Order: sequence, then structure tokens, then C-alpha cells
Amino acid sequence: MANPTSYHTYVTTIVVLKVDESGAALPGAVFDLSGASKNVVVTTGDYFAEKEGGDYYLLKDGTYTTTAPTPGTQDKYDAAGKRYEKKAYSREELTGANNVDITGMVSGSDGKITYEGLKPGTYTLTETGAPVGYNKITAPISFEIEFDFTDKEFGIKGTAPDGVTIKNDGTIEIKIENKSGAVLPSTGGIGTTIFYIAGIVLVLGAAAIIIARRKAEQE
Repeated sequence: MANPTSYHTYVTTIVVLKVDESGAALPGAVFDLSGASKNVVVTTGDYFAEKEGGDYYLLKDGTYTTTAPTPGTQDKYDAAGKRYEKKAYSREELTGANNVDITGMVSGSDGKITYEGLKPGTYTLTETGAPVGYNKITAPISFEIEFDFTDKEFGIKGTAPDGVTIKNDGTIEIKIENKSGAVLPSTGGIGTTIFYIAGIVLVLGAAAIIIARRKAEQE
């Protein structure tokens, strides 16, 4: 008979550290964290296994005792007269399915955003707003958190993206640098197309003016 004695669910923390080119903290950056995870549940307890010469005896009410039966108490014990030993067990499992959707978190004066109570799973961190005078990161950061049941530690599965590290206390840190200045629209985007069209219009306009002036001079 197994007797669960404790249940423990493991969670970890992600700390986003926002800095500028010099490494100074940047407040005012806005991030969204999304993903899907599972619960890490470890159940520990004990059970009794039959063993010749074991220290325990089974009572009729289903409990165990180390007190040997006597002629006066024999009727309280299991009639088979078997002996048992007490053993510990641990059951480890990933359970459930949890969707994570945390939006609008803003870095404080220390440049940090803290996400607590996270579990193993896949996550995506997206910068939705940069501090005034700085640029957002060009692409979201995706990674997978895993859990080692043997060492009871969290880690990053595979190769961690740039800036993602595991601290000594088990916290996952994501250091993100923002660069100051303005960024032009990417090549091939609608913004670039607008610039091209505007340039062509200016060139054609200048050419038309030159042609008109030459005609006026010839007349």
C-alpha cells in the first residue's frame, strides 16, 4: 500500500534585463511573453513490500506496525502472518497543458521585467515598445525551457539564443540591448517603396522644370 506524503510543483523565473549599448539599464521597454507549458509534479511517499524478516506487520485495519503480535493481540493482525519492509518512492511527471499570455510588461528603472511561476515549455518574448530614442529588437526571441528530474533544475533545451543564460540560482536571464537612433524601414518593405516613389517623383519634377525653362529660353 502506497502512502503519498508530499506533492511538489516546480516553477522557475525569467528576468528580462533591458540595457543600452554601454550596458546601462533602460526603463520603459514593453514586452509580451507567450507560450505553452506543462506542470512539473514530483510526488514522494512510502509503501510496504513483503519481506521475510521485515520490521513491519500488517494489521486488519490496513495499517502497519513494528509491534509483533502476542497471543492476546493476534486477532488484530493479518492472519497470513507476513512481514514487510518500509520503502520510499518518488513519482515524477509532466502534467496538464497551460497557455501563457502575459502582455504589456514594462521594464522598470533597473531595466528589468520579472516573470514568475513559469514551467517547462516553449516561449516567445516579443518587444512591442522601445524606450524613447531607442529601437526595438528586430525579431522575437523564442526558446524552450526544460526540467531535469534528476538534479531538479531548469535549463534551456538545445542552444540558447544570444543573451539567454541560466543564473546560479536557477533564474533564466534574457539580456536585451537596444540601440539608440532611428531605423529606416527594412529593404523591400512598404516604407522603402514609399521612399523610392517619392524620389522618382522628385526627379521627374526636376526634369520637367528644366525642360520648361529651356523651352521658355528658346522662345
